[in-house]
Parts: sequence; structure tokens; C-alpha cells
Amino acid sequence: MNTELELPTPIPRPQNVLPRLAATLEVPDEIRHRALELATLAEDAGITSGRHPRGFAATCLYRASYEFGFRLSQQEVADSANTSTATIRAHRDCLLEVIEDQR
Repeated sequence: MNTELELPTPIPRPQNVLPRLAATLEVPDEIRHRALELATLAEDAGITSGRHPRGFAATCLYRASYEFGFRLSQQEVADSANTSTATIRAHRDCLLEVIEDQR
């Protein structure tokens, strides 16, 4: 329909999902900001393409909370994002590779 009406089709991005997910999980602002940094880093590396944005946003929040010692469980994050813990783990591994490449 967008094509017929010549409307732009926005590309779903984890950064668009993060604020609502962070609010649901009631994480502090520094975790929210770090998760946005991680999502941007992952997008720049091209690893978010073809992946569901909620799953990747959840992974970024999970990793950011880990870095700040605000231990969110994979299950909490997965439930909030309506995804699975397996998705969190798979995206986490890809994200860790990108983080390591940045160092």
C-alpha cells in the first residue's frame, strides 16, 4: 500500500523500541543511554538488519544493565519485549562480537 501511495516505509530500528521497553523495565537513565549507544553501534556494524527490533532492543538493555550491575534477568527482558530468552542470547553473542571489535 505504501508503494502504491508512494509513501516512505520507515525501517524498524531497535532505537525506536528502546524507550518504551526501558520504561516498562524501569531501568535508570544511564542504562537507557548505554542501551541506545549499543543499538547504534550494532546498527552501524550492520548486525540489526533482518532482525526483529524488539528482540535486539531487549538485548541491548540486557547488556547495558549487565555493564552497570543492574542485573535484569534474560527472562524479565524477554517477557517485556515479547520475545524469547534464546533470542536474547543469540543477539547478545552478535553484540558482544561488535563490542570486542570496538576495543
